[in-house]
Amino acid sequence: MTRDEYPRLVIDIEAEHARLRDEQSARNLKGGDGDGTSGGMEARIARLEADVDYIKRDAVDIKADVRLIRNDVAGLKVDIARLDERVKVLPSKGFIVSAAVTIIGLLTAIIVLAEKIRVIFGMSH
Repeated sequence: MTRDEYPRLVIDIEAEHARLRDEQSARNLKGGDGDGTSGGMEARIARLEADVDYIKRDAVDIKADVRLIRNDVAGLKVDIARLDERVKVLPSKGFIVSAAVTIIGLLTAIIVLAEKIRVIFGMSH
């Protein structure tokens, strides 16, 4: 049986099937920087490979930076520990306030009792 002998409906179904297949193929290839076909694919892949090389180099740089940051953080931890130890031996706020109040009280007493102190030590006018 030849193609001309097929009923007209079968020929139309085959043609429609081919047309739909072509449309689907065109839709699958559309997108990206290409022209909708596989033309220029080698250049596009070469660009992607070059981009990946740059990304790899950047990742190496980032890893090196992270190592430096880790070392810096470790050094900061040591410095903070030293400062913490130094602060522990400083007088507390309560001690400083008590000492200041005591000194002010002694100076006030000396001023108020200055005449009596002169008499006791024989330095009166």
